[in-house]
Amino acid sequence: MDCLPQRPPGRIIRQVPQIEEAAARLKELQETDEVEAAQSLLVRMVSIDEASFCSVFPHAQPETLQMPDIMGRTLLHYAAALGKLSALSLLLASDAVDPNARDDVGDTPLHLAAGNGERGTCELLLGHPRVDRTVQDDLGRTALDVAHSAAAHYFATEAVHALARKALAI
Repeated sequence: MDCLPQRPPGRIIRQVPQIEEAAARLKELQETDEVEAAQSLLVRMVSIDEASFCSVFPHAQPETLQMPDIMGRTLLHYAAALGKLSALSLLLASDAVDPNARDDVGDTPLHLAAGNGERGTCELLLGHPRVDRTVQDDLGRTALDVAHSAAAHYFATEAVHALARKALAI
């Protein structure tokens, strides 16, 4: 699953502002109703620097936490897909966040975590009382189906690589 935002060129250090600067920028964006830009800032932070995200999180308004991106994914989708457990815990503790939010192809955060093999994330999500493990994506798959499919793909890929290595060694 391609669930990660593309990293813009340049040094990572320049892509995530300092915590104070990020908090101020988040407040400014939210005050001027630029919720999409505020959500984008938080997605970058959770993707690149989880500790900074956790520090800035208290300044996020409910509208920002609920805002989907162009693929229909929320901050919770990204935290789950990337295995960012601290960020995930903060997001799940917020009543503003829907743990069963579906993106444009019907994936929930649990689907993305399962597809990426994020065991700790799956355990955290499955332990949350509002997470519905029976939600199906647009292909009719539950998160368990996605996990099985991802595991099968992984093992098939590993088998092909093992055969290739063996063939090259001969």
